[in-house]
Amino acid sequence: MVYLVSYDLHNEKDYDSISAAIESYTAHRRILESVWIIGTNNKLTTVKNKLKKVIDENDDLIITEIVSYGGWLSKTHWRAIRKIFSEYGERS
Repeated sequence: MVYLVSYDLHNEKDYDSISAAIESYTAHRRILESVWIIGTNNKLTTVKNKLKKVIDENDDLIITEIVSYGGWLSKTHWRAIRKIFSEYGERS
């Protein structure tokens, strides 16, 4: 599965902890300041529970499965995204 993870940290702003949790997934790429793409065989609920452990109650977190994508990013980002999809994306 390929997921988009986005968050807003409010009071404590412990970016190191959430970044480390996301980076613990082998396939990951930060594409915007607080937006990442990860590839994993885990279910969305598993990813959510893992990341929820490193954020505060007043922080915001959204995780969504990506089935298609588009936008304006650097070529380096697109290469990384295509690699994640080739390894973890849904196969027809």
